[in-house]
Amino acid sequence: MTSNISTIRAAEAKIPRWREQLRALRNEGLADDGVVDAEEQAEIDLVESQIDSAQRLIATRLQAWEANKRAYEQLRSGLETGLGEVARCEVAALSGDQRAIADSATQVTQAATAEDYALAVSLANGLTRAIELFLQQVENERLNGLTDEELTEISLSDDAIEEVFSEEYMRELMTMEFRGEGTPELRDVIKEIEKGLSSTNRTEVIGDLAEIVGTPPSAAELDADYERFLVLCRQRDAIGDENNQTEPDDVDEEKHPDFVGSHEQLMFGKVLGDALGIHEVFATLLSPTGGLVGPGNDLIPGVMASPHLSPDNPVALHGTVHDAAGYLQSFHNEGPGYNYRDSDFEDALIGAIDLLPDSWGADALLPLTGQASGIYYWTMEAGDEYIEARFDEGIVALEQALADARNGASDQIDQIVFAIEEAKQDLSDRAEALRDDMVDAAEEVEEDLRDLVDEVENELLEARDAFEDGVDRVARSAVETYEEASAAARSIGEGAMEKLNAVANFIWN
Repeated sequence: MTSNISTIRAAEAKIPRWREQLRALRNEGLADDGVVDAEEQAEIDLVESQIDSAQRLIATRLQAWEANKRAYEQLRSGLETGLGEVARCEVAALSGDQRAIADSATQVTQAATAEDYALAVSLANGLTRAIELFLQQVENERLNGLTDEELTEISLSDDAIEEVFSEEYMRELMTMEFRGEGTPELRDVIKEIEKGLSSTNRTEVIGDLAEIVGTPPSAAELDADYERFLVLCRQRDAIGDENNQTEPDDVDEEKHPDFVGSHEQLMFGKVLGDALGIHEVFATLLSPTGGLVGPGNDLIPGVMASPHLSPDNPVALHGTVHDAAGYLQSFHNEGPGYNYRDSDFEDALIGAIDLLPDSWGADALLPLTGQASGIYYWTMEAGDEYIEARFDEGIVALEQALADARNGASDQIDQIVFAIEEAKQDLSDRAEALRDDMVDAAEEVEEDLRDLVDEVENELLEARDAFEDGVDRVARSAVETYEEASAAARSIGEGAMEKLNAVANFIWN
């Protein structure tokens, strides 16, 4: 529905004519005998309906028009500042963009002058994005002219550090999704970007990325983010050297073949990108293993590879924010650091580590801080939902296995009955052989269920006894114990959700 003022005025212009017509119809109907007959009343009703429809249309569209006018006036105040900055730019390479923005500003003004605020708002939103992109390009030009030493002295954050580590933002992180996550296409593009884009393939690769992640952002906006990413890489290396930090590891794809472009990696990139003002895909490449539990590719360097936890696991959520906070402080001198929950105890621990001599390797101890308070926060925030989801998955799997066992036992019994009817002379031998088959099948079922229990134990240690009890009962009588095993498992699960220590045990497993 449009809110163009010309439509409103056209409707307003018709109403006086219809009212005049209405008066004429009524006078004509009453002129002869003072009574309006049915045919005359039908004409009167039609005109009244036209007037009523026009008034409703005017009211609805006037409301939309006024809303668009207010929205435009709010946008315009911000546009004035941005247009002034664009006009003052003296970068010759951006002169064409300057002219395009000036032309767009003229179109916005023309739409507003015509009081077509729906169009004016649409054009103003596009102009706002164009100005933001232009100013980012100007800033990128400026930053590219700085030396590495100069980059260490300035902030490149997007003034969003405080917001990124807020309660509201972290709650949203729990349900965040990313277009293209986990696809081979995104993984291939990330690898291309990681190798470094040249003048010959940059446009193509950025275009492929824009197609994968959708718009917004546009290819031009992604290209500007890539340019800022290159500047951030320089600052990362320079500040990292000052802070005695080694360059972040690349992803070891032999250990983690599915991590590049995964939800976990992009979740880390989202936190980092929002803090630094670039798209999450580029932000992941500032510290490619961010989002894996443990330093780099290993939980215990040289001994145990980092676990690839599901993204809704409380430890995975903590690890994402912990890695981003630590990276920002270590490589850009920004943000709260590893103690992102602002724990007094861990703040004191950091102070104690700072007092240790550099020769003692104190810097290596810093990533260990912020763990207790962070894991506690995410366990309390997301732990119950995570446990419930994982426990339900285990129960469904167990119940399905029990049902399969019951069906298998029933089939074996049917075969025995059939054998008795068909071969009474061979009753003993035939039935005994089939009974042996049934016992073997039951043993296989028991073994499969034990394997299932072992798998579920990796997610829920507290469910172990319930599942093992279920398996033992199945071995005795799969049909008779089905409901009891399920009820026992559910009872244990409810208790698990209330115990923080049990949560910590199973999520580290």
